[in-house]
Amino acid sequence: MPETERNKRYRQTEKGRRTRLAAQNRYWERRHPTLKKLDRVRRAWGQHCEEWFLEEIQSQNYKCYGCQKKLVFGHSEENKNQACIDHDHQYTQKEIRDSGKTDNPIYPRMVLCNPCNRALGSLNDDPEILERLAKRIREHRRKIDEKDKKIH
Repeated sequence: MPETERNKRYRQTEKGRRTRLAAQNRYWERRHPTLKKLDRVRRAWGQHCEEWFLEEIQSQNYKCYGCQKKLVFGHSEENKNQACIDHDHQYTQKEIRDSGKTDNPIYPRMVLCNPCNRALGSLNDDPEILERLAKRIREHRRKIDEKDKKIH
């Protein structure tokens, strides 16, 4: 489709250039979701965390540390398994980012999927709550298994 004179003039304006650049950036992000995630990690958590993220995600076989589902980078139908960085909340994200410039950098804890990260955050990172819930779930499953054995 031939470009109109009006479109040519618009592309030469500052707003037109910004619009075109934004479209190019979105195209690049869709084509390179892992690189986009690394860029976000670097900007949000610091250069030292980018290296940590690469090592951590490889050691976890690109799976969530909690549920072991495959992690996703970028946009897809599987957005619920988006890779998230979990950190100890005694430190802020800014403190972790700025610690990379010191001799004693602070690192995040692990890479989780979005639901596992939200669940951990909802429980205020309290290990006693997690252990109590896990104990109750195990007890409940054991009761269900015993009932199933009696039926068969």
